[in-house]
Amino acid sequence: MFFKKKSKINNLSASKILNNEDLKSKIEEYQLLLREKTDEKYRCQFSTIIIFGKNCVTRHDVYHVFSDEQGYHFVYYERGEDGYHRVSVELLDIIFWVLQRAIKDMAGCYELDNRDSDFCIKRIDTRRVMFEKELELWGILGEEFQKKAKLEISEILKNAPYSDNLQDDE
Repeated sequence: MFFKKKSKINNLSASKILNNEDLKSKIEEYQLLLREKTDEKYRCQFSTIIIFGKNCVTRHDVYHVFSDEQGYHFVYYERGEDGYHRVSVELLDIIFWVLQRAIKDMAGCYELDNRDSDFCIKRIDTRRVMFEKELELWGILGEEFQKKAKLEISEILKNAPYSDNLQDDE
């Protein structure tokens, strides 16, 4: 079984921005829940380096997560340069951004482990299994996360629809 009993942590609609310490604790609660509710073989996908705090300078590829008066910040540094910087006042957004890489990796590993010859023979787009697994994983964390993931997947499919049963170029 890929994941165990469905569960969620409440209190995503905080009226004020959490401080960095409380934000880190909240994110770790969700990471722990995901670890507890998923199959052991997929738990290793939490290898992304996340540094909590605003004033960290690094030359490594790393995510920085912090809060301030503007809201919650999710910054990716690549080779010491600001790769992208997202800001939101929604707690759901920052938790989603932090866990997104791990969930995508877990779903990708699941898809590879469960790919059968029909997918190759019939040329079925393997993202079908991966996206379905992503939605299941987000569902462990709560309906709000699952809805957000569904919207993101819909956007991806709008720009890059499933490509099942493609003909060989001969």
